[in-house]
Amino acid sequence: MVPAWLVCFLDNDLPRRWWDVWTSPGFRHILAFGWDIDGQRWVVVDPSTSHMAFHLFEPGDPQVGGYMGAAIERWTCVRFEPRQERGLAPFAFGCVGAIKALLGVRCWAQRPRAFYRWLLANGGERVTRETYATPQPSRARPLPPGSAGG
Repeated sequence: MVPAWLVCFLDNDLPRRWWDVWTSPGFRHILAFGWDIDGQRWVVVDPSTSHMAFHLFEPGDPQVGGYMGAAIERWTCVRFEPRQERGLAPFAFGCVGAIKALLGVRCWAQRPRAFYRWLLANGGERVTRETYATPQPSRARPLPPGSAGG
């Protein structure tokens, strides 16, 4: 379970696509980072029109700190706690629909910039370098007696 996701809006490195005319610079793609409490690892969800990529990083993996640090430095990021508001999954084409499904929200936004505004209007918190240090996973549950550190 991921209690809060860091949703990042960015320009992708792909050649321009026909649908880019409906997106804004800096808001052409969305991906999400989250700390999985049960699995004790970082999860990165990176949807695209052709596939869905899931990356798992163990605690202390130097890639996750560098990846997230770069994300916060260069991209627009919002912290958002997932909900369970969705009934049947509506049209979920592309990254916006996939991240809406990941967050469990009902929202009419179809473009990344509109979804960014919706997140902020519905409890999302803008994350910047000044407001977010390199994340360190916290223990969500106490360690059982007799375990290391417990």
